[in-house]
Amino acid sequence: MELQNQDSESGSNDSLLSPVQKKSYRKFVLSFLAIIVVLFVGYPILKTLYNDYFAQRGFDAYFSAEKDYLNALKNDKYGGKTPEETYFMYLDALKKGDISLASKYYIGIEGPGRAYKWLEQMQQKGWMEEYINELPTDWLKMKEKEYWDKDAREFTYDYFLKKDRIFFDTSEEATTTFPAGKYQGSIIFQFSKSAQIWKLYQ
Repeated sequence: MELQNQDSESGSNDSLLSPVQKKSYRKFVLSFLAIIVVLFVGYPILKTLYNDYFAQRGFDAYFSAEKDYLNALKNDKYGGKTPEETYFMYLDALKKGDISLASKYYIGIEGPGRAYKWLEQMQQKGWMEEYINELPTDWLKMKEKEYWDKDAREFTYDYFLKKDRIFFDTSEEATTTFPAGKYQGSIIFQFSKSAQIWKLYQ
């Protein structure tokens, strides 16, 4: 009798749902399961696509920057066809007080910035005139030294410091004192293969 009562109760509960409601319920369950499957399978795919998208953007930005860098090197006009020509362009810019132009004769992306800093330092400390006077105006006074790089040439020249000079080396971040006396200066010229001109190296 108890079993019959349970069956009858179950039957009465099922009978509460109409055929339309049962169909809607099944569609809801199937749709829910489908969403779970899509999320489970699709998430790794979406994550991969997302990572690939931003990785590609990173690569594009890198290659764009590299292209701009190579174009800047190729279009560089601040230099001459010989070390001598570049030297006198540089010296002329210094005499005109244009340290921005003078620094552009240095090679590379960071070279002009470093050169500008120490030229500005010399200008601020009142050493620029003395520095210009130390540089030979006669190219024949420049003596070429043997240099290890076939695309570079080093020249030396003699000069005299009338008084001690305290100099802050921006590349080494250290202060150096040069006592008054006779010195030998050195200028290295580097050939830019991209622009086909000679640049100051250091």
